[in-house]
Amino acid sequence: MKNQQGKAKKSGIWIVSIVFLAMALFLLFFMLRTLFENEIQSGKEERKKAVYENQAVHLFQKMPDIVLEEEDGKEISPLKQGEGISVFLFWASYCPYCQESVEKMDILAQTAKSMGARFFAVDRLDGEKETKEKALHILEEKHVQTKTLFDKERKAYKEIGLNMVPTLLVTDNKGRIIAMSQGSTPTERQLQNMISEAKDGKAFTYSKQLLPLLMTEEGGIRTNYKTSEESIPSGEDILSESQGILMEYAALTGNKEMFDHLWTYTKSKMFPEGFMPWVISEKTDTAVNALVDDLRIIGAIQKAEIMQEENLAFYQQYLDAVFLYNTEEGRPVDFYDIKMEQKADRFTLCYGDMATLEQMKKNDKRYLEVYENTLDLIQNGRISEKFPLYYSYYDYTKQKYEGTRLNMAEAMTTLLHLAEVGELPDTAMDWIADELEKGCVYAAYDIDGSPSEDGYYESTSVYALIVMTALEEGREDIAGKAINKMEQFRIADAENEFYGIFGGSDGTGIYSFDQGMALLAYEYYERMTE
Repeated sequence: MKNQQGKAKKSGIWIVSIVFLAMALFLLFFMLRTLFENEIQSGKEERKKAVYENQAVHLFQKMPDIVLEEEDGKEISPLKQGEGISVFLFWASYCPYCQESVEKMDILAQTAKSMGARFFAVDRLDGEKETKEKALHILEEKHVQTKTLFDKERKAYKEIGLNMVPTLLVTDNKGRIIAMSQGSTPTERQLQNMISEAKDGKAFTYSKQLLPLLMTEEGGIRTNYKTSEESIPSGEDILSESQGILMEYAALTGNKEMFDHLWTYTKSKMFPEGFMPWVISEKTDTAVNALVDDLRIIGAIQKAEIMQEENLAFYQQYLDAVFLYNTEEGRPVDFYDIKMEQKADRFTLCYGDMATLEQMKKNDKRYLEVYENTLDLIQNGRISEKFPLYYSYYDYTKQKYEGTRLNMAEAMTTLLHLAEVGELPDTAMDWIADELEKGCVYAAYDIDGSPSEDGYYESTSVYALIVMTALEEGREDIAGKAINKMEQFRIADAENEFYGIFGGSDGTGIYSFDQGMALLAYEYYERMTE
C-alpha cells in the first residue's frame, strides 16, 4: 500500500513538473516570438524612416549621366541612348527585399515597354556581398528573361545619391527623376502611374486623380471628400480659398477650359452682388469675406491673362470691392461682415499676397499705399533673430503684433508672399533648412521657436508651401527635401480607391487645401526645373 502511495505521489510530482515545464517553454516561446516580431517591426520602421528621412536623391532631381556595364564588361550610358521615359530598377541578389523585384522584373519591364518607356535593371555590385556571378545565378534560377546591367563598385548608385535597394526611379524626357520607389517593389499599377507622371507631368497626372473627387459638375471645389452635417466648412461646402487655388493652377498651366469652368462658378455663385463670401454652404448663410482668398482669386485672374472686355470690367469690379471692404485708411484688414457692416480690426500677415498687390497697384493707383503699408506690416512683424519667422497678426486696436502660436501653413504662406517679391531674408529659409535637417517641420510652433504642444505632427500643405518658397528663393536643397517629405503623405496602396491622393486611406483627411497646395508644388517644380 505504501509503495502504491509512493508511486502515486511521484507520478503526481512528475505531472506537475511536466505542466510547469510546458508552461515555461510556452512562455519562453511567446517571449521569443514577441521579441522577434518587435525586431521585425523595428526593422520595418527603421527602413521606412530611412526611405523618407535619409534620401540624398529627390524628385525632379536631374539624373546624372551614369555609366553601367553589360554582362561582358562593355560600358553603356543609358541616358545617351536617346530621349524618352526611362525606368531604372536597382537591386542586389543578397537583399531580401529585392527577391520580389527579381520575381517581378519581367512584368515591370513589359509594363514599361507597353507604355513606351525604356527599362534598365541595374545590379549593385560591391565585389563582396554582390558579384556578377551571384546576380546571374539568381536570375537564371528565377528564369528572368530581362537582361540586367551592372553598377561596378556602386558608382552610379552613389552618384545618384541612393541609400538602399531595391530602388526604382522613373525619369522624364528631360532626364529629371519624376517618380521613385525605395525599399519596396512597385506593383504594375503603381509603375503605370509613375510612368504617366513622367510622360504627362506630375501635376497634370495628379489633377486627373484629384478633380473627380472634389470638383462638382458646376465647377465648385468641395472643402473635403468626407461630409460632416455639423461642422462648417466640410464636405460639399465651397470655399473661396479652394476656388482660388485651383484657378491659380489652371492659369499657370494654361488650361483655359478648367479655368473658365471654375471662374464661371465663382462669378455666378459666389460673387453675384459684388462681394465674395469665404464659404458657400447649405448649412448657413455667410456674409463674411477673407482678404487672402480674394487676393488669390485676383492673382489667378492676373496670371490667366484674359483681360479683355467683360473680363476686364469684372476684374476692376473686384478691385473696387476689395478696396471698399478690405482696406481702411490705406491699410489691409482681414475681412468685412456684410450683416454687421463691420471691418476687422486686425491684419493677418499671411493674408498679404504681395505679388498680387504689386500687380494691382499697377492697375489701380489706390493700391500704391495699400501695397507699401501691407509690406511694412509684414516686414516689421518678424519675431526674432533666433526664430526669424513672422507673427500671426497685427491688432490695430492694441497697435501690436499678436499670436503666441504659429500655424505653419500660415507662417509659410507669409514667407512665400515675401519670396515672390524678393523681400524674404535668407535667415527664414535657413531656419527651415535646419528644421528639415533635424527630421521634419512641425505643424505649429510657439514664438520661442519650439514646437507647440498640439503641433507635433506634419502636414502636406506645409511641405508644399516650403517647396514653392524654396524654389522662389533658388534653394533647391530645401525644396528637394520638402517634396520628398510631402510625398510620404500620399496613399501608396494601389488597391485603395484613393490611391495616390494625399490623406487617409479611408477617405478622411482629403482636404482641398492640402490637395491644392500639393498640386501647385508639383507645378512650381516642373516649371522651375525645365
